[in-house]
Amino acid sequence: MNNGIIHWSYRDFREFPVDLLEYSENVEEVYLKENFIPSIPEWLFEFTNLRFIHLGGNLLHSIPDGICLLTNLEFLDVSKNQIKYLPLAITRMTKLCRLNFSDNKIKEIPKEIGKMLNLETLDFSRNLLTKIPIELANCTNLNELLLNDNKIVQIPTKIMNLPQLEVIEADGCSLAYLPGIVSKMLTHVRIFNNTRLTHYPVIYEKFLKLHYDYWSENVVSADMMMIFLPDESKHTTLPKGMRAVHLKPIRKTPTLVELGLRCLYTASAYYKCVCDLLQDGIFPRHIQDRIIDGPATICGNDLCSTPLFTECYFLSLKKNKSSSHIIFSNMFCSMDCTKQWLYLHKDKYHPLH
Repeated sequence: MNNGIIHWSYRDFREFPVDLLEYSENVEEVYLKENFIPSIPEWLFEFTNLRFIHLGGNLLHSIPDGICLLTNLEFLDVSKNQIKYLPLAITRMTKLCRLNFSDNKIKEIPKEIGKMLNLETLDFSRNLLTKIPIELANCTNLNELLLNDNKIVQIPTKIMNLPQLEVIEADGCSLAYLPGIVSKMLTHVRIFNNTRLTHYPVIYEKFLKLHYDYWSENVVSADMMMIFLPDESKHTTLPKGMRAVHLKPIRKTPTLVELGLRCLYTASAYYKCVCDLLQDGIFPRHIQDRIIDGPATICGNDLCSTPLFTECYFLSLKKNKSSSHIIFSNMFCSMDCTKQWLYLHKDKYHPLH
């Protein structure tokens, strides 16, 4: 051991090394990656000074609930194992800030993960996830979220808009659309290699620039795009909750539901109170979901940015003088915002409908 750190990786261990007991009071970091360890012993949970455990590349099938006794643990890496679920006990570990469960067989992230307020890095790449719980949006310190190679259909807008989120990856998933609101802190985005995507909101263009050549060969070409039309069998997928979509800039008063949700969200303190108190049956299900999930997007006109919940004006766009097949999109709150944005960006984009 050196300075409270034990490096016993690549040692061909077939079980958790009991020799570690000699250092129970002083060890703070343990590296046991790339061995053949099948389980974590209960005696390890007496190492209350542990801050860092790396058990990647072993034969673990589960994490004991006793893990929560490691009250000072800040980093846990159990990647490249055979783990099938995330134990709820982990969600009670208040100091844990980096959690790596990549390359396992996890099908679900429990909603209790929203209690882990100190989480900064979360890696669930290469698992069997189909959805991300909206409660993850409570982890407001989250800086890096890695979800590559799962079966995820959507990323909740609230999560894409986390205040500290700088890095997000969800390549190789089943995403059908991308949220139209993203964190102002985002610097690295890789969520474009999803074959179900037919368009990218304009807000993602700055993240696509480095990958234009690659993505132009992999996304749907313009003549194959399916425009969204309510009640039609073929459509371009839009954010969850959208119930009325206008493809032409016509003057139309928003519905009372839409206006009500916008006003409620604008009064942010009251909006949060309503979200906290909501119970099944108070509102129709689709309205309740929109209140809990927040706006589906915001008006794409930077001079407006009105929150949009159930209806929008939708534009599919291509870049002028570009041979790329990439199709962009933007959504607006009104005919006026649609026309204003088109005029201000006529030198860069042209509408496809």
